[in-house]
Amino acid sequence: MKFHLKYFIYLFPLLLLDFFCFKDIVNYFSSTKNDLKSYDIQIKIIVYFVNAIVEEVLFRGIILSFFIKHFVGNQKNFILYSSFASSVLFGLFHAMNFFTNEFEMSSKAVIYQIYASFAVGFLLCIIYLKTRNLLYIILSHFIYNFYLYLSQSSYKHSEFQSSQSNFNLISIFIALLYFGLPLFVGLIYFYLFVNKDQELRSLLGKI
Repeated sequence: MKFHLKYFIYLFPLLLLDFFCFKDIVNYFSSTKNDLKSYDIQIKIIVYFVNAIVEEVLFRGIILSFFIKHFVGNQKNFILYSSFASSVLFGLFHAMNFFTNEFEMSSKAVIYQIYASFAVGFLLCIIYLKTRNLLYIILSHFIYNFYLYLSQSSYKHSEFQSSQSNFNLISIFIALLYFGLPLFVGLIYFYLFVNKDQELRSLLGKI
């Protein structure tokens, strides 16, 4: 699919996230505390890129399309419901980190990750439906996962890990706002760019 200048508007949240993640990635490799072996890094790049492809094709491609087919004939807000349903499954999918614990997070931090994955998943659904191109989303997904890996491997702590040091009502509320920010942005983008897009609704109705 050809790139249009208007995509910058739709992709702005991802570009902003990519900028901060990529900045930290560059800082990590330029730091004297970089003690990762090049072989390990190459393997992780392959693993996280394949992971990004699989997850995006599955959740933003197949599963989102499935829910659109399910809701399109029965619900006026079928795009909203489909995006939420796909995102809930995307969030629950990350519950596997209770067992794999890839980023060495505590159980409380994994709970935050599940919520954050749901919120990010919703935003990705909206951006994907508007651009109808998985490439941008896959690249952002890869950059963010690789950033988390490097953060866990360096003197920094994962944002999920550090956010749950004081697990009280105030910290929970702050975490809900912080990790839920992509959900709020996704809702804004939905009502600005998707909800009244009759061409998109007509196109999705033919899926």
